[in-house]
Amino acid sequence: MDVSPKMHNLINNYKVKDFVHVSPLPDFYRGKYRKNSDLLEQDKEEEEERIANLYADDFEKLVKN
Repeated sequence: MDVSPKMHNLINNYKVKDFVHVSPLPDFYRGKYRKNSDLLEQDKEEEEERIANLYADDFEKLVKN
């Protein structure tokens, strides 16, 4: 329960434990970093990897703080 962001939102006045880092899930369509749907097929995999790395960088910064 302590590591579920869903539960944090369901329980009123829930205090997140100090050891829990809540990070948004990667969303290639509606998230902070989005896919360019106009790319050629051969460029799509490279674009997905680039976006995945951006989300991973954000998570790493969150954990280090």
